[in-house]
Amino acid sequence: MLRPGEFKALSAPLVIWPFKVFLLPYNQLKSFCVTIEMWKINELSFNTLYASAKLTLQEIVDSEQEFQILLRRKIAGKKRSYEVHKVRVSLMLSEVFDIDLSFDSWWFLPDKAMPQKIREVPKQLLFSVPVRGRSGDRNRRKTPISQMNFWPSAGLFRYRGSLQSISNNYITVTLLYSRPKEWYRPPAHLGLCIMALKSVLQYPLFRGIVKKLTTDPRKFQQGELVGNIRCFIRSVGIHEYEEIPNRPAQPLAGAALVTQLNLREQYLVVRLFKCEHLPAANVDSYSSDPIVKIKWDAMVNTSNKRENTLRPVYNQNFYFPVRLLDPRERSNPTLKQTALPLDLYTKGPISFEVWDNDELTSDFLGGAEVHLNAVWREGQWEERCLAEGMGQEDDKTRLPDGRPAEFATKRHEGEDDDDEEEDDEDREEPLISSSAQRATVPYEWPYRTLVLRKILGEFIVFVSLCVSLLGFICKYSFMHKCVYPPIEVSV
Repeated sequence: MLRPGEFKALSAPLVIWPFKVFLLPYNQLKSFCVTIEMWKINELSFNTLYASAKLTLQEIVDSEQEFQILLRRKIAGKKRSYEVHKVRVSLMLSEVFDIDLSFDSWWFLPDKAMPQKIREVPKQLLFSVPVRGRSGDRNRRKTPISQMNFWPSAGLFRYRGSLQSISNNYITVTLLYSRPKEWYRPPAHLGLCIMALKSVLQYPLFRGIVKKLTTDPRKFQQGELVGNIRCFIRSVGIHEYEEIPNRPAQPLAGAALVTQLNLREQYLVVRLFKCEHLPAANVDSYSSDPIVKIKWDAMVNTSNKRENTLRPVYNQNFYFPVRLLDPRERSNPTLKQTALPLDLYTKGPISFEVWDNDELTSDFLGGAEVHLNAVWREGQWEERCLAEGMGQEDDKTRLPDGRPAEFATKRHEGEDDDDEEEDDEDREEPLISSSAQRATVPYEWPYRTLVLRKILGEFIVFVSLCVSLLGFICKYSFMHKCVYPPIEVSV
């Protein structure tokens, strides 16, 4: 409820309809609408309609997911109306598809340190693939046993959900091997590979590291798994594959992207501010149309395109789920010191690439990398949430020297620079009371987070590992003793 003259800004949307499904053909989108009404609260009489606005489903799917709506009030006895209120909303409309996933040409490339007798034993793969977008159901299937570490066909799986939901999911591949002299025993577990489906719609080639939960660094990485996943998309109820070039779809960005995250996972949050002094790819106009590709753990996030500029400003957040080999890495003291650092190290650095995105060509403009160990060496502790920085305009987030406002140090009261990290107690809850949690959307719950600020060449970037609802802090050894959990990095 808003008081008279009150302005209220939410960094993350207040969810009104969490999930609503209806059956509708494309040509009927303009025949149905969503109505937003504002009511006046009367103490001694019935509430009265004060203002309203209508949007057809076609208008919603043709626009960005975040926009402002003008609520208009009708003049009694006349057809005219006047504007009385502005409300910024996030309306997400996405189609549900049946997506067939074909797994073929899978290879296992053993690590050099693997014993020869393990290399030569017969092996097979166990795939675990999600079935639906919002359910935890998974389809598990084994491949035939192979003597050559190659499987030409690993099966056909079906997924039902939106294109965004499949990009938030992942598959697991378990590598099993048979004991020749112990045929009566089940196959032994050799390692596990976790592969995100974030880029499955754009890139068919998948590559991941097979890891084994162990305290011995020499045995943690078993080898590499390479294969193809081809997607065949069709609308629900349609039995044939369709090639529709312009399906009605909304671009996903901003606060709308935050509401699609699985709050049971932990995320590496990268906040990209701007690039400066980029080379000109278009000689005639002496400008570029730059986009930024951010890669980590075999996942790729791409920024929006900025046209005709050499100093693009983005102010965008990008989210990478942090999926560990085993949940015990977060709780077991021994695994925190041994397996957890190795698991994070094998995910690789955070890579930034700037490309000129023309209609006909794509030129590389520059790149940089951030290693996770720099976070713990140079980071500072702050309070952060998943929706940090949402809705901020560039001219309101500058320091006097021109750097982003995120580069200002936010220290807690009573916190000294010489505090030892070992004095910090592990936290598994947000830094607000339970009553405040009920009054705040989950994306705004603050967590104690480690922040690193730095400028990467021509980049001004803000990177953060921001904890979600089931937050945790773990002791983490990497180059030196430090703390792993909610972390943030400024680059």
